[in-house]
Amino acid sequence: MAPTTVARSVFETAGIAWWLMEPGIEARSRVARVTSERLRSAREAAKAIRHLPASVNPLDYSESEADVIAYAAHLGLTAAAGDKRIDGQERPNSTDLITSLFVTDSALDRDQAQTVYPVYSGVAHGLLYGIMSSCARTPLEEHCVSSGRPIRRSSTQSCHTRLRR
Repeated sequence: MAPTTVARSVFETAGIAWWLMEPGIEARSRVARVTSERLRSAREAAKAIRHLPASVNPLDYSESEADVIAYAAHLGLTAAAGDKRIDGQERPNSTDLITSLFVTDSALDRDQAQTVYPVYSGVAHGLLYGIMSSCARTPLEEHCVSSGRPIRRSSTQSCHTRLRR
């Protein structure tokens, strides 16, 4: 299950990079997107550390929402406290980002691509369907079982070797 959780993280990071570097958007929109991502990060960091003792300086962990909004205003981008958008740009949620990434840069259609993130998230969040998905037999294991060969994870390779003969 660990590789699935790592893959989910890679999908998220790739989705963010893909959105930030999307071809054909103008420089202002790209800067607004990066600043929007900084704003999201600042807000998430504030939520993550809100229960720390008052003696802990939140700025040791992340920039503040106010700092990001001030930076955006300095660049002439529209930003307001409490608004997720910077100059109209807001990072899509992870499911939508990863769906768009897979639709654009893989052979998956939209329906197939929309299942990628939720399935991988099921593993990361310990949901039963996610955990059970790693217990399912692979097509190779199904072949071994249907051919009467005993199936053990350690015997998969020997079954594979016999299939090639």
